[in-house]
Amino acid sequence: MAERVQVQGLGEAPTVQPVDLPGYQYGIGQRRAGRNKLMDLADALSQVNPILSEYGNIRRLEQERQKAEAEALEKEGYRAYQTSPATMAGELEKTQARIRAATERGEIPDEANIPRIMGALKAKAEVLAKRDYRNILMNPELLESTTDPIVAVQQQREEFLKRPEFESPSVRDHAFKYLEQVENEFIGKVQNRLDAFEVEEGKQNWLLTGKDSVNQVINGELDVNDPIIKNWINNPAGLFKGSRKYAWDNLMKEELEEGLTSGAISPTQAVKFLDNLRALDLGGGVKFADAETGLAITDYYATIEDRRGVLENKAAEQAANTYEGNSDVLVDLLSDARGDGNAVPSQDARRIREAFIDDAPRGFKMQASADFDKILKDTNSPSNDASKLVATKLEIFIDEGLDLDEAVKQVNDLSKLGPSEGGISRTERNSLLNKIEDSRDFDRLIYKADFYRNIIEGDEAVITGVVKEMGRDAYYKAGYFVQLGVSDIASDEDRKAGEGGVYNSIKNKRGEPAALAFVNRRYNAYELSLREAFESKFKRYESDPSFTPEQAQEKIIEESQEIRDQIFEAWERESILQANNFYNTQISMPNRLSVSGINRFRK
Repeated sequence: MAERVQVQGLGEAPTVQPVDLPGYQYGIGQRRAGRNKLMDLADALSQVNPILSEYGNIRRLEQERQKAEAEALEKEGYRAYQTSPATMAGELEKTQARIRAATERGEIPDEANIPRIMGALKAKAEVLAKRDYRNILMNPELLESTTDPIVAVQQQREEFLKRPEFESPSVRDHAFKYLEQVENEFIGKVQNRLDAFEVEEGKQNWLLTGKDSVNQVINGELDVNDPIIKNWINNPAGLFKGSRKYAWDNLMKEELEEGLTSGAISPTQAVKFLDNLRALDLGGGVKFADAETGLAITDYYATIEDRRGVLENKAAEQAANTYEGNSDVLVDLLSDARGDGNAVPSQDARRIREAFIDDAPRGFKMQASADFDKILKDTNSPSNDASKLVATKLEIFIDEGLDLDEAVKQVNDLSKLGPSEGGISRTERNSLLNKIEDSRDFDRLIYKADFYRNIIEGDEAVITGVVKEMGRDAYYKAGYFVQLGVSDIASDEDRKAGEGGVYNSIKNKRGEPAALAFVNRRYNAYELSLREAFESKFKRYESDPSFTPEQAQEKIIEESQEIRDQIFEAWERESILQANNFYNTQISMPNRLSVSGINRFRK
């Protein structure tokens, strides 16, 4: 049998009692169970749940109320900043300062109306994004230099968000929408520029592929109807609206302009090219010169005719310069071919002659043939005593300061005569022209510079006693030579009168004309010596790779007084020696030639 289990605390078992039920039925009467502690707890808990539920509803309603109030305050702050940014910005700054101060004291002031402040900060962030951030991204330099707009935007945003106004994540999140609007505008502008550049680059590349062929047509080396030209024009890269006008404006017209301006092509060549271009058929009856392009070509005819005289002179000058350059090269070629021999070998002469005539510009072919024979003759008998003498005189004139442009003209004129007609050889010509070119930097930076002209003009007045006043030469017989050679122990009166000096000593021996002639001759010698000294020093600096011509000039200016004094000392001593030698005078040498004569005279 199963073991009985005693259960306590359940009360008495119910007894069976008849119960009067409808239909004369019987049942068992229900008796309420006995109470215990667990049941009491259950009853109590059943009363708590409704209370908790009611509290949760109240809490939720309170949170919704607070949220609505905060949103309303935030909107109020947002509207306040939009209505009066300056006023609200000042209020924000003061309020935030009070909050910071109170927080440090452990207090939360009444001004800590956080929702309203956040609303104003968000409005300010929106303004900063639309104004300051846009100004940064729309900077023309950034728009033009950016090649990757995405990377640029990332860099600019990262830097912009470092501003203190964006410290709050809520404010920063609010600003993102407006930052992105500005960024999208920036990216669009940059991308449009990049796309346009890519299109333009493609057009330029198309022009470059046809440039050589177009120039060959302009120069008459290629027929305009050659398949090379048509294939280039019909290339897929050139199939865009207005391509023929684009090719005319940006290639053909520019090449014509450059050639006409430089003289490389003549107006007649240009007109012939225009005629051929207008008639060019690209196939199927399509002309290169459509309505717009044809009108532009017609306008350029008029441009050429208006400038024809000037352009023809320019072309003739260019051709002459080219021919002159070829002639210089010819001299070198023939000289190299002759070498140490007595004459240029015949086979070399024929080869060089053929190339020289072939390279001669149009209109110079016949002259080239005659000039070759003359230059060959000069090369085989390069110079004689007369031509060497002429070349030497020219070299002296250049050293003495002959205007370099005038020197070039004289050298070229004498070269055209040749040694046999009293001129100079081509070799001598080239040597002199090289000397002239070597002197150009000195001529420009030193000889014609103000500091040098001041030196030489001042010395001229002191030495000769001649100064220029009001455009006229005024003569004073009190120049430096009056006192040069006067005894160191002479009285002030004798020194002033120049007793025993160079000028009066020669005057007493040979008369005043001889004295004046000596003064002028010695001044010319001084000017030449001064020029040579400055030029030698200048070329020494200029030949140094670490110096530019302008830096060499600066060094010369720094040393100009020292150079002048050294030359004057030597010249002063030489003047006294020559006076004694040529005129038998007895002039004493100054005791202190180390002191500049000019400076001593001026004292």
